[in-house]
Amino acid sequence: MQSFLDLTDALFGTGIPLSTLPASSTPFSLSDTEGANIFTTPYSLTEIVTVTAGGYGQFSLDGMLQPVPEPASLTLLGSALVGLGWLGRRRRKQV
Repeated sequence: MQSFLDLTDALFGTGIPLSTLPASSTPFSLSDTEGANIFTTPYSLTEIVTVTAGGYGQFSLDGMLQPVPEPASLTLLGSALVGLGWLGRRRRKQV
């Protein structure tokens, strides 16, 4: 199993290798998490999976992308919480 990131948004692009997992004889034993700083859009994510099976069997592949909040959103949330705390403290002092 290999995963690639391509910032040129090429179909099946293999620009930047993210990870390579070795072959395994145990079913459902491959797992990997990779992070990448992507500041340009669009981009393509390509996963190459080679499956070799003998006889009858079942195969399932599930992939998931989890976006990470950008720093500006976290800064806005933090400043809102500080403002609410300041407002609550100010109201308690007036009473």
